[in-house]
Amino acid sequence: MVALSLEEKVARIEGILDQMDKRLNHIESDIVGLRAEIRELRSEMYKRLDNLREEMNKRFKEIDSRFERVDSRFDGLDSRFDSFLRWIIGLIFGMWTSIMITLIPMLLKILGVI
Repeated sequence: MVALSLEEKVARIEGILDQMDKRLNHIESDIVGLRAEIRELRSEMYKRLDNLREEMNKRFKEIDSRFERVDSRFDGLDSRFDSFLRWIIGLIFGMWTSIMITLIPMLLKILGVI
């Protein structure tokens, strides 16, 4: 093995350091580029999320309006059913009254009160 002089060893180390410096500069520039790409992707993601949020809010408003229409229909049905129930109760009471009016004289006649 050939013995190298001190100057040769220093020159060799300087060459290695220069090469490492170039590699590190290249890595630093790549990192700067990656950071820029990440910023762009982040801003694009925020824009997409904002668009998605706006679209979801729009859809929720549409669904809310549909539910309001359904609620108003149910309110109308409730009032109709209340009216029908009153009529049915009135008719049942009227029929019961007429049956009682018919049966009471018959019962009184059977019992001999009349």
